[in-house]
Amino acid sequence: MKHVMPGFEKRKVFIDLLKHFSTLSIGVLALSAAFLGNFSQLKASSDALVFAVSCFFCVVVSSSIAKYILVANIEEVPRGSFSHQMLRICIFLTMLGFFGGAGSFVYLVVQNT
Repeated sequence: MKHVMPGFEKRKVFIDLLKHFSTLSIGVLALSAAFLGNFSQLKASSDALVFAVSCFFCVVVSSSIAKYILVANIEEVPRGSFSHQMLRICIFLTMLGFFGGAGSFVYLVVQNT
């Protein structure tokens, strides 16, 4: 007997994953704003910090759009529709932005140690 998760459950799990990405991104943005004065004292920090903040802001926006599409079409997202294409783009931007922002912060730490 296979344990197959139905589409409805997959969407609920993915909505939770998107919530986690956006929550972590908002947390990083808040911490960056709180410690902005300390970041300005680091060498080579402005470019990496601007890139990281823009990546995390992109994560918040794209994951919010993806969550809206998934909630609006909780039963099924029709393949080939505009919603399906937009969902794919938003998921790609969420993943790219999150890991790009995290990589930028890793670069910032490595360059200043």
